[in-house]
Amino acid sequence: MRDPRVLWTHNDLTDARVFALGTNGLLLATFSLNYPIEDLEDLAVVPGNGGSAPMMYLGDLGNNFGGRETVRILRAVEPIVDLAWSSAPRVSSLSGVELFTLRYPDGRFNAEPLIVDHLSGRLFILTKSSGNARIYSVELPALTPGGTNLLRFEGEIAFPQLTAGTISADGKSVVLRSATKATLWNRNAGEPVPDALRRTGLSIPVVGPPGEPNGEGITFTHWNTGYFTISEGSQPPLYFFQNTAAVQIAKEEATIVVRYIQGKLEESLDLRTWLEVHAAGGEYRPAGNDLMRYYRVLPQ
Repeated sequence: MRDPRVLWTHNDLTDARVFALGTNGLLLATFSLNYPIEDLEDLAVVPGNGGSAPMMYLGDLGNNFGGRETVRILRAVEPIVDLAWSSAPRVSSLSGVELFTLRYPDGRFNAEPLIVDHLSGRLFILTKSSGNARIYSVELPALTPGGTNLLRFEGEIAFPQLTAGTISADGKSVVLRSATKATLWNRNAGEPVPDALRRTGLSIPVVGPPGEPNGEGITFTHWNTGYFTISEGSQPPLYFFQNTAAVQIAKEEATIVVRYIQGKLEESLDLRTWLEVHAAGGEYRPAGNDLMRYYRVLPQ
């Protein structure tokens, strides 16, 4: 991404807009896509090749009523966003949007997670169901705007009700989530994403209901020192989980975190305690995650 302090998110269903947020949760800008959308479910921003600008991929993937035979991907250059815009958020249109239609080879599916791996040059879509999630992929260089591109079936994993997925900027970590849980996989060098996902991953915390009633967003920090989550709904809070096991933290991010601690975040070393105090009925079952530091981003 252009600026590690800028996060991207969107609404569900037919709202054809994306929103730029600061890592402090403030709205910076709203960009219209200028395309009709059936059910927007996920987005990914990936580094450009050879010094080119980062690219944004948006997945029009969802359909809870019988699934879809074809889905659509929208691609555009990531817009430039200024943190100073928080005092007067900008409204604009996303320029140069390309539209790609993708067809499943074997049926109709509802899907939500979209993962774009710039290391292998592949785009992955994972289905959402009450049973196993199916993995499909397409090679980015093979995508044809305006035409129909055939997806390739890559196998299944045992992860019901998937709502989101992401890959770290360095391509070394992949995370998938549902509304109530998340799992992290650390990739071996040169390992295909589907192969990594078929191994046993590490359970990592998310807030879940009721504090995060319909969690459908997750993304790593640029330096892979933690991750943000967000729910659907009107003005949902932004949550940040810091990986305290990280040995090296970029100076810029360390400064941001310290500034948060000085008044813009509630901090707790124990997510269970935070949920008991602030979200009665919430629950978190630790699974080897005691080193995860948890924050809730507060409005300024």
